[in-house]
Amino acid sequence: MVVVGSALLFAGLMPVSALGIDMIVGAAPPGQAGSAAAVGETTQELGGALGIALIGSLVTTIYHRRMSDAVPEVVRSAAPGAVDTLAGALAAAGRLPGSAGSELVSTARAAFTDGLQLTAAIAIPLLVVLAVVSVALLRQVRPHVGPPADEPVPWA
Repeated sequence: MVVVGSALLFAGLMPVSALGIDMIVGAAPPGQAGSAAAVGETTQELGGALGIALIGSLVTTIYHRRMSDAVPEVVRSAAPGAVDTLAGALAAAGRLPGSAGSELVSTARAAFTDGLQLTAAIAIPLLVVLAVVSVALLRQVRPHVGPPADEPVPWA
């Protein structure tokens, strides 16, 4: 499932990435196209990293709050890492006696799922709004093919 999700993500992301870099390179003077491409790729990498950090922080915050509310103090003291991360909860579950371990796993998975669902509920409408704004702002932009007639072709 992760492979299918990743394939769909990148199948949708790569055309947008290529279009963005093409717009940046096309707006640069011919002698600075290489620098413009580097700037375009750098900003995309930075934007991707910031997006992942923001979404990851939101999921982690929701998970931590849900676990702090749901996990009793006795379990938290016996398994201190369980409230912090899903991996910590899964590792700690094996050390708990009786059904406490399976209850901890169930609670941790539910808290993690809640974090992912809430993050998706926020991100999807935001992405739709950004897509509409992008279309509205770029509607007047026409494709540029080749250098203008009055400029020499740099490779000729």
